[in-house]
Amino acid sequence: MNRFLSMTLLASLISFQAHAACTDFAGTWKGTCQNNSGVVRHNTVTIMQNRCDTIVMENRIFPIGQIIETRVPSNPGESNVAYEVMNFVNNCADLKYLYTSIASKPGQPPVRIDLATTYKRNGNFMTSELVQSQNNYRETCQYFLQ
Repeated sequence: MNRFLSMTLLASLISFQAHAACTDFAGTWKGTCQNNSGVVRHNTVTIMQNRCDTIVMENRIFPIGQIIETRVPSNPGESNVAYEVMNFVNNCADLKYLYTSIASKPGQPPVRIDLATTYKRNGNFMTSELVQSQNNYRETCQYFLQ
């Protein structure tokens, strides 16, 4: 067998093992969220997952590891663009969502907002932690699988 074919088969095997090893977040999760101001709210999250390839959350499809760029229509001379990515982290045990939005208007410095949310699953229990660094905002949620 030639070296290229051997390497291709090895890469496929590694890819298959990686797909088998990521945490399954699929399901409907209900729980409560509390922000750093003490405000508590009830929340439900439904997640669909296709192995380690795709996450569907809030009716949005996130191909794992691919950056999604969204441009929002704005007034002439203004710009509003957002970048999002969903990845498995910590040896595929946790799910991390990153979001950056940059808005600009003529004669003003751009406004940037960064969000990061980490999801962790432990059996029928899931936590999420959202951090928005510019405003020092933090929200922690605790969910149970329904």
